[in-house]
Amino acid sequence: MSDFLFAGLGNPGFRYVNTRHNAGFMFLDFMSSFFNFSAFKYETKFNADITKSVVAGHKVYLLKPDTYMNLSGKSVAPFVNYYDIPKENIFIVHDEMDFDFGVFKIKKGGGAAGHNGIKSIQEMLGYNDFYRIRLGIGKPEGFIEGADWVLGKFHDKELACMDKDLSLKWKELFITIIEKGIVPAMNSFNKK
Repeated sequence: MSDFLFAGLGNPGFRYVNTRHNAGFMFLDFMSSFFNFSAFKYETKFNADITKSVVAGHKVYLLKPDTYMNLSGKSVAPFVNYYDIPKENIFIVHDEMDFDFGVFKIKKGGGAAGHNGIKSIQEMLGYNDFYRIRLGIGKPEGFIEGADWVLGKFHDKELACMDKDLSLKWKELFITIIEKGIVPAMNSFNKK
């Protein structure tokens, strides 16, 4: 059976904890906890914190680049190439300003739409037809710049929602992808 890679995007370091741009890291933290993965360990050759486990009979890797968002491809591409992860089993999990907080959808391919982490991965892999799990963070109101918004912290209410409700929906999405495949997952979750 093919291996799966879920690469969550974000920025390393304490100052970025709970920032909107780190939604991908947060997704992986929840999945790691729900499915009893071992602790993340830093692997130098991939410039990333990585953990793996067997979920529903499949080997699943969780990867957090340690390169900062704009250079995410320098972690993801070497890992994909080393483990020969098939395109259809690569899932990049990232923040999405075009969706309200709490909305999430799966997308295959497409342009980076200004997301520098996705752009870096596309450039380093040499293709863009991997899957993306886009986690809504909403758009800034008023005079807040996009860069300031994504680097700002989630509000307490949003963090509470993640803990109590949203993370459980993410868990459902994660296990559906692995157990049933991408088509049932997209049919189920892209409509919600």
